[in-house]
Amino acid sequence: MLRVKEKHKINVTFISNRLGEFNEVFKWVLKDTNEYIALNFKGNVIAPSFEFDVDRINFGQVSFNFD
Repeated sequence: MLRVKEKHKINVTFISNRLGEFNEVFKWVLKDTNEYIALNFKGNVIAPSFEFDVDRINFGQVSFNFD
């Protein structure tokens, strides 16, 4: 129960095993009313990606083109 101007922290942990968009709505009903408060989480889960600045990476001696 929250009083007027009172706050309560909500901790959310998100873990996904699928890539793509998500949209989750959480609703809390206000006591003794037909009204509710909604909290909407929207986002997009993407695969990990890496970018390298090849001018800064020292590849050292590299062998290539073996058949």
